[in-house]
Amino acid sequence: MNKKHVLASVIGALLIGVAGASVAKDATITFKGSIDATTCTVTGGTGTTATVDDFTVDLPKVSVGRLAANGDVAGEIPFTVELAGTACTDGKIAKMNFEASRSPNINTATGNLKNKAGATFAKNVEVQLLNKAGNAINLGTNANVLPETIAANKATFTHTAQYRATGVATAGAVETSVVYSIAYN
Repeated sequence: MNKKHVLASVIGALLIGVAGASVAKDATITFKGSIDATTCTVTGGTGTTATVDDFTVDLPKVSVGRLAANGDVAGEIPFTVELAGTACTDGKIAKMNFEASRSPNINTATGNLKNKAGATFAKNVEVQLLNKAGNAINLGTNANVLPETIAANKATFTHTAQYRATGVATAGAVETSVVYSIAYN
């Protein structure tokens, strides 16, 4: 074979390979939704300082001896969050969501709430939330958050808050918070 014939064969093979390649088509993704004027009121219920939207759950004082090792829990206190109002339509499903992107106190490794730092705050203690079945809620992923059905224009989310040791707890204050939302459809 001469050089021209070999070169022509190589170029021909390359052109066949290029001709066999496919190009994906450009396409469009459309997002549709709606904004509903119907809203319900959210309040803290039993075990809270019942105010609209923002509320406080007061945990009991416990001894450091009850939180002596990683995984120890103490100070369980039940509380509820209520979604209610004449605009809340019966039969709709409501779900409480803990917003990790807006809640810097969430420990992503445990799913619990970190305590504030500082000289007056307890160390090696987090606040853990449980659902009404007693299962730990991972606040970072919303695992084990249970939905509620609206009935008589109301849905009640029942939870328990408790201290959870991440090591040997030290004495001090405990204060933390989490941002939440409730959606229903």
